[in-house]
Amino acid sequence: MEALIAVGLAGNVVQFVQGAGTLITFAKSMRQGQRVNEKDLPNLRMLSEDLTSQAAILKSRLKASSATLTEEDQNLLDVASECEEAGNTFVIYLNSLVSNSSNRTVGLLKTIIKLGWASPKIDDFTDKLDKLRSSLTLATVLALRRSAASSNDEILVHLRELQSDSRACKLHQKIDAEALVRLISIIGDQSSEKLNDIQGNIHANDACNPYFINGKAGSGKSTLMKFIYGYPSTEKGSTGVLLNPSTQAALKVWAGKNELVVLNFFFWNLGTELQKSHSGMMRSLLYAVLEGHPELIPAVFPRLYRNWKSSESKTAPEYTELKQAFQLMIAKAEYLRLAIFIDGIDEFEGDHRDITLFLCSMVSSRIKLIVSSRPLNPCLSALADCPTLRLQDLTRRDMDLYVQGELAAHPLMLSQIRKHPEKAPKLCSSLADKAEGVFLWVKLVVRLLIEGLEDGDDITELQARLKALPSGLKDLYSRMFEKMEGDHRKQGSVIFQLLKRWNDTVHEHQLPGLVLSYAICQPSAAFDLAVEPLSDDDFDWTMSSVDKRIRSRCCGLLELRYDDRTSTGQTAAIFSDQHTFIENEVGRSYVTYLHRTVAEFITTDEVWKEIRCLTESMKFDPSTNLASACLSILKIAKRLDDSTLQSYLAFAIHFCRTSEEVSSSFVTGFLQALDRTMAHLQKKAFIDWHYGSAHVDLHWSTISDHAIFKEMDTAIQQHASVYSFAARRGLYKHPIPPPADSSPESRFAVVVHAMWSWKIEVGPLKLPPPSANNRSIAFLYLLKNYAGLESVAFGTNLWQHTRVLGESMVASGLSTEVGHLCKTLLNAVRSLGVPWQVLEDAKQTFDFFATRCPSTETTNARVDFERISIEGRPGIHTNGPKRSQKRNGRGRGYGRSKKVKIRNER
Repeated sequence: MEALIAVGLAGNVVQFVQGAGTLITFAKSMRQGQRVNEKDLPNLRMLSEDLTSQAAILKSRLKASSATLTEEDQNLLDVASECEEAGNTFVIYLNSLVSNSSNRTVGLLKTIIKLGWASPKIDDFTDKLDKLRSSLTLATVLALRRSAASSNDEILVHLRELQSDSRACKLHQKIDAEALVRLISIIGDQSSEKLNDIQGNIHANDACNPYFINGKAGSGKSTLMKFIYGYPSTEKGSTGVLLNPSTQAALKVWAGKNELVVLNFFFWNLGTELQKSHSGMMRSLLYAVLEGHPELIPAVFPRLYRNWKSSESKTAPEYTELKQAFQLMIAKAEYLRLAIFIDGIDEFEGDHRDITLFLCSMVSSRIKLIVSSRPLNPCLSALADCPTLRLQDLTRRDMDLYVQGELAAHPLMLSQIRKHPEKAPKLCSSLADKAEGVFLWVKLVVRLLIEGLEDGDDITELQARLKALPSGLKDLYSRMFEKMEGDHRKQGSVIFQLLKRWNDTVHEHQLPGLVLSYAICQPSAAFDLAVEPLSDDDFDWTMSSVDKRIRSRCCGLLELRYDDRTSTGQTAAIFSDQHTFIENEVGRSYVTYLHRTVAEFITTDEVWKEIRCLTESMKFDPSTNLASACLSILKIAKRLDDSTLQSYLAFAIHFCRTSEEVSSSFVTGFLQALDRTMAHLQKKAFIDWHYGSAHVDLHWSTISDHAIFKEMDTAIQQHASVYSFAARRGLYKHPIPPPADSSPESRFAVVVHAMWSWKIEVGPLKLPPPSANNRSIAFLYLLKNYAGLESVAFGTNLWQHTRVLGESMVASGLSTEVGHLCKTLLNAVRSLGVPWQVLEDAKQTFDFFATRCPSTETTNARVDFERISIEGRPGIHTNGPKRSQKRNGRGRGYGRSKKVKIRNER
């Protein structure tokens, strides 16, 4: 018996034993004549039914286990079955004692007499129940003892494995940390005088200008900045950075007795808006300072501090407010010494001269600044008087060493050197000359020359190959891109498009290699994939295969990188019982560009057009493939509570919603496969006793959108389905016909869920929620094909549910969304009309929005609705048949009474 199942069963046994004790006590009091009254029999029957129900739960949970029952567990099951059988028999007997007399007094007397005659049978049942209670307690103890012994053995094995892995991991961390420190020390000792100048500038107290590092794209500016600044900490649980020891020592000397604060910001033009903007830089630096020194907050943000409102928590600060706050922070933090590292000014999206002058303006005796950039004219002009390092002056010696180590030392090249002792060294020297300080160019060309050696090129052919290669990075990329041929060229185009679509959508996570392995398959293949964890062998084979495919199809412009030093199934086994399989294994490797200049090259209009043209005949849509890939990731999850499962669920839905080349049949198949997958994980979670019994009868989507569900009517919650989930997440942008076996109530619930999509302000993981137009299209489709504006279910109509939603939206301050919803409802009225039965409710709804959330949209919607009502547009029948109203007992007050009812239910 598994540990979680054992704990759950123990709780049920305790409830049964307590219930049995209560029933026995109650029966004895009846027998002694202490509590004989008209309620005795119903109470006794209720206690008996509850006890029988507890026994049935015990039996069903024991049978639910997929494992073969042990002797002790089987004994426990037999006792539980006997308890259930005895309880059912006694309940049937109690029902026979109920008198059918129409006279209450006579009936009561008959019942009391029957109870008196039934005393022996009640005594027999309580005696039997007492024995069963003891037997059940003993059987439970024996079963738990066996379960505990078995679990202890398993735990001991796992602990020994984890202990061994932990020791190895700690040893690796210690070795890596020591190696990093030693490596940095060695590199520092071997560094040129130019690099020492940087350390000297950091140390100097009189340096009141920024230190400027400039170099061409691919020359290693960011690498050098990271080296000077520091390296990632290897401490467990740490997400910080360890400063370069030399940098730290120099900064401490400069700071003296003052507190030192080291800040950094790396501009990235392929990232989010905040990663490439002035506002993003200021927000990052302000946050870093204020997080460590919250006492500065009142001085830096005085207005916000005095007038703070929780409703403003999601409002981004204005640029002028940020700039003023930044200046106040610099002025008020006199007791701090700030060292600021800013990388990649050239990747700033804006005026490069303005940002450079802004950075220069902050430098003082207590603020030290080191910046890097490509040699752009605005930056060169603004920083002309600053101490400067041209990176190409620093890297020539390193490039020579790299060529010697990678090319000259290659076995095939050594044979060429022996044959041509004069030509071969010149080849290596001319390679570094042609690079013009761009280290990345050297790396790529060395790789191409080694490929030539492996293809049988001699020294003369290698020289010709080198001479033909362009010296610029982008021209070199073009040459490499043109090398792709045939099917490999199309397959490479698919990978490039998948990577770009992922990066454009998911800003917080790189594209995992495992996701790519599924995304390059046919999208429908995910539907039939088994719902089971990936084996270690399959995981290793898949990662090896996708690595080879990237290298062979993308001409070296993309690569698969690993976050962890171990990428094999051995590590997968370590995490197999944890709740983070997706995060630990799927996120372990990721696909990325060889260098940011590759991304710039790929996304140029000319190149990107060529890439997309390669797949035009395939009708390829990267969003569709990524949606299926994320569905495949859900299928290999080990648990419903995997910490990143909800992330991939959100990714799958978002990519499916944003697909352009997708059919209704595909979306239907996608939803059905998703429903089967999540239902399987939910069922497994209940068996493992990870969720309470309150969730047993609810659809899995109630867990995904719990915040929305708790505000909905209970009947709507109980009719949740994958189709209502799709409506809430905006998937009805694509027409999805209702299932043939769906009930009117379930279709009504889908429409209500579609309305609640207006309550979703921000999508999961900062993914954009369905657009207003998307929601409107979906809602109108559902009104036409699922349930119309006149629909009634669960005693309420759609207009009453709309007002409940409106109350929630107004309370959340969603005035813009309220306006969009009003416009959509008005468009529905114009398109479909409002039958007379719900006309009053429709009017009350528009009045409600205009009164509770006054705006141009809500006011105009009410006015337009009233005009349409008066004009009697097609579909709006204000003069309904009086006879029908009278016969049904429904008039204009019908809608009002229902409104009161739904509010009372809330």
